[in-house]
Amino acid sequence: MAETVKIVGYFRISGRLQGLLRAELEEQRAALQAFAVSSGATVIEQCVDYENGSRSPLVQLDKALGLCRFRGAMLVMPKMGPLAKDWNVLVKLYMAEVHVVALDMPTLSREKLKELAVHARRNDKRLPPELRTAGAASTPAQRNPAAKG
Repeated sequence: MAETVKIVGYFRISGRLQGLLRAELEEQRAALQAFAVSSGATVIEQCVDYENGSRSPLVQLDKALGLCRFRGAMLVMPKMGPLAKDWNVLVKLYMAEVHVVALDMPTLSREKLKELAVHARRNDKRLPPELRTAGAASTPAQRNPAAKG
């Protein structure tokens, strides 16, 4: 008998709209459950980070990624939302080497995560211009044209 696919759900909820907080979380949980049922998977854990307006660390994302690695599960995010523009998060998802599914981005793949991270870094206004393009070249010759061979 084949082993059931395991899912760890991850939610990031905006704390700015306190009245809609519960409804938003329940909506995302329903989307996760519908995905699990349609794919014949089992949700083994749900992790929730509450945005508080600052750049708080996403502790529950780290927990979710760790659970995925430890239990051989896939990470399912019903709503990628603003995280798709945060290069720190995108790199973390890429480097975790777990299967990531974003229900609001059905074409998401490891390669797409990498592309989004590069794009987000180039557009991160918090970084000085010289750091926005750092690491963008893919080969040593592109990074240092004077060094050939």
